[in-house]
Amino acid sequence: MTEVNSEKREPFEVQARQVISDLKVAFARIQEALPPAVRGTPSRVARHLKIDNKLSWKVAKLLEKSDPFEAGQYVPGIQATRGFLKAARRARVPDPLLERAERAHRAFQELIQAHAGSRRSFDLLLSGQTDEVKKQAEMEHRKTAFQANSYFLGVQACMRAKAYILHPSPDPEWYDAVILNGFIDLCRIRRRVPWRISRTYSVDDLGRVAEPDREPIDPGGVQGGLPLMREFCTDPLPTFIPLARGDDTTSYRLSDGPVGRTASTTIVTGEMLHRAEPRYRREGFRESVIHIKLSTPCEKLALDLLVHRDLFGENRPRPCLYSDIFTGDRMARPPECDRLELLEKVENLGTGLASLPVKEFPSYSEAVLRAMEKPGWNPDEFLLYRMQMKYPPTPTVIFLHTELPSKP
Repeated sequence: MTEVNSEKREPFEVQARQVISDLKVAFARIQEALPPAVRGTPSRVARHLKIDNKLSWKVAKLLEKSDPFEAGQYVPGIQATRGFLKAARRARVPDPLLERAERAHRAFQELIQAHAGSRRSFDLLLSGQTDEVKKQAEMEHRKTAFQANSYFLGVQACMRAKAYILHPSPDPEWYDAVILNGFIDLCRIRRRVPWRISRTYSVDDLGRVAEPDREPIDPGGVQGGLPLMREFCTDPLPTFIPLARGDDTTSYRLSDGPVGRTASTTIVTGEMLHRAEPRYRREGFRESVIHIKLSTPCEKLALDLLVHRDLFGENRPRPCLYSDIFTGDRMARPPECDRLELLEKVENLGTGLASLPVKEFPSYSEAVLRAMEKPGWNPDEFLLYRMQMKYPPTPTVIFLHTELPSKP
């Protein structure tokens, strides 16, 4: 029987695997000591032992899961385990089996205290050890964070959508870009919300920021420099107040307004960047990098890259997620130490706009098509890549890196 010994300084994964495996064996021996007709389902065990169905179900899940880190999520608490063992004793399960289970559960509690201090923190540690548990736990915690951040920050959105459309420039050394940015059903939780949105910049590998030649998709929708696409925004148009900063950049503060879903607003901006970035690899530009800063709590994210088939050859985008706590307002390439684990992948959705629609933003495809009409680009000549995420964590930034080809 394994006991936790902090002086051994064994890694958490090693101790946890052994302790939970011992606990599973001990509980399995108790189950085997029950009459054969009882062992089939948790409900039969619950009736035979006269215990709560939920407790019986947890014990069944503990024994069912082959991965000890996943099984550890179902180990009953101290009082529940005492109740289970007391009921097993009444059902005439042999004392040596019960004593073994008591020792195993005591070792489990020592493991919790040694490595986590509380069961909640311990379950977080377990969730990081296996992909299946990790996915379930991450979605649960992301949703909780979304709800908490919505309350504390006073704002939330149904969706964040951003599309980068890249096309060879008339200057053969560069590519042009159209960028659409959408906050779909942005809803104030409190009336006075100091919320901002900002514009996109080009940043090279060394963090140097360049200001490209910009052109709004909808010239009549420009509001204080913010290139709104009126047709796709709510009516009346949302109002923004420009906020000039000391580094020659401008962000835009959302004006005060009513709260709740009935007063939600959709904000879509669109602009074209001429000679946005180099088309071929050169000093300071080894990759084409697009990004989305995630500061607004939202239920869903769609980051799309539509790249012309003549750009980048066979190179495909790869995603990275970084903490945005330390980068400041102006976008810079974060250091590797700020990188976070990302479970989602980039999807290849084929050619054209057939796979572009998302139900949360019904006019998304139309907005992209309208933006491509301005420079006269053919949607059928573009490859579509999408990064999707539910309840994306904030504040973070997602990058899609695509290796640039060498100049022919």
